[in-house]
Amino acid sequence: MHAFATKGLVLAFCAVLAVVMAASGESPLSIVLLLAAVLLLLLGTDGVFTRSRARRNLPQDFSVTFADLRALQRADWLRLFACTFGGIALAIAALADAGRP
Repeated sequence: MHAFATKGLVLAFCAVLAVVMAASGESPLSIVLLLAAVLLLLLGTDGVFTRSRARRNLPQDFSVTFADLRALQRADWLRLFACTFGGIALAIAALADAGRP
């Protein structure tokens, strides 16, 4: 249930974001880049914390506590940084494209 609810909320947010951006006249490339950034940031970080909790046999819930950060392994930190910096790079590319006609 956790994975379904989380991914459902993320997809609903992305759908609303796409509709609002399309209605405001943004270019399709800008919309795709920003949606990719949001999906990478949200689903990538959710996946890291879900794997960490599963590895420690903890129930899946919506909380991210500081104990979770201490329990992350090196591979989890690498995935977390890759998702964060990749999402930020995509968002910057979307914002750079937003001003073009």
